[in-house]
Amino acid sequence: MPTSLPAKKWTNDRPFQASMAPSQLSCAGIGAAAVGLAFFVGWACNDATGAALILLMTFGLIYLLLHEP
Repeated sequence: MPTSLPAKKWTNDRPFQASMAPSQLSCAGIGAAAVGLAFFVGWACNDATGAALILLMTFGLIYLLLHEP
């Protein structure tokens, strides 16, 4: 009895990577805005701590949004 090739089975098991979910796109937009805001705060206000806190809180939010049940 012929069996399928292992490469054929491997390609069928992989998810299609070209499409992104809307939640991933919105999280990418939030992350890009946070990086821009943190850069502005660091440059205009000379506040590296504030810029780091903006990035830390935003990426915590993104983590929670992407890993919700």
